[in-house]
Amino acid sequence: MRNIPAFAYHSAKTLKCELQKIFCSTWNFVCHKNEIKQINSYVVRTIGKEEVLIVRKSVDSIVAYLNLCPHRSAKLVNSEDGQCKGQLLCPYHAWTFNLDGELIKIPSQDHYLKDLNKEKYKLTKIRCDEWSGLVFVNFNSLTSPLKSYLGEFPAYLKEQERDISTMELITTVILEEPINWKIVVENYVEDYHFSFVHPKTLKSFDHKATQTLPTKDHVRVFMPYRKKVTLGRSKYPWSPAGGGSQQGFIWPNMTLQPALNHMSIFQIVPLGPEITRVRIAVYQTAAQKEQWPMNLEQLISDIKLDMEEDFSICRDLQHNTHSRYYKIGVLSKPHELGIEHFANTWWSYMDKQAA
Repeated sequence: MRNIPAFAYHSAKTLKCELQKIFCSTWNFVCHKNEIKQINSYVVRTIGKEEVLIVRKSVDSIVAYLNLCPHRSAKLVNSEDGQCKGQLLCPYHAWTFNLDGELIKIPSQDHYLKDLNKEKYKLTKIRCDEWSGLVFVNFNSLTSPLKSYLGEFPAYLKEQERDISTMELITTVILEEPINWKIVVENYVEDYHFSFVHPKTLKSFDHKATQTLPTKDHVRVFMPYRKKVTLGRSKYPWSPAGGGSQQGFIWPNMTLQPALNHMSIFQIVPLGPEITRVRIAVYQTAAQKEQWPMNLEQLISDIKLDMEEDFSICRDLQHNTHSRYYKIGVLSKPHELGIEHFANTWWSYMDKQAA
């Protein structure tokens, strides 16, 4: 294993390189299709330094554009979600675009820009694709198709594919922490800490039997249920039928946590070298809503408790990246196999230019 150097966890230069070489050259999860179920509905997501506007153009079509007017680079929309009424109107000079990204109107054009050819001023379209209801975007037109990029994940989640495609958003939790994004990911892709950091919050699962299984750039994390019932309430109910939760990390910054009663998806968004936003979207199918009606206040409290258990450790790790003695020593395999895989993948994208 080739370790990621300590400075890469707090270097602005490294982050700038990561945003270009990683986040702007791979597929990034942005939303579930049912978050923009209505025609003309949209969401805005941040990828690297870019804001991407994802809009439902028709029943069968979702498109993505930079949230940036080609006139003077003003934002087209300022809200994180909303309705656009079939057009995108720049608030600065009222340039109007249709949902094909075409400039269709400039008020008083004969006075202000008489000779302008509107066909030359289209919105910047971003590559967009969908798998099982999950919408991804990619700034790089040359990378592999989404399904190929996902490796064995579609097969891994095949049994839950229908549930994933039909689920609806029930709440979103957004947390910001003074931690580098890589530390948040590294914490997720290893299960060695579960018994010690999450003895109650993850009590439904057999920690020692958990499997960390890399596939392409990603990591599957299969968490089998304990053989005996666990007492007390849990965000993750225990299953008497056996099996487990087919969780995982999709490079570069997405995690999935399916459970009997819900699914949560994390988006790990670097805001700076030492600050990360974790956007946690929680979904349920219609059947889950009926069988497992959620107390959202309790659910949000459980999520924050679970995350604080991790963040309290990760904040200390972030602090120690400034130590000249910082390093990743011996790894427990297979329980910390994801750490090695993540580091190797990081180096493959950074092309040994992390300084």
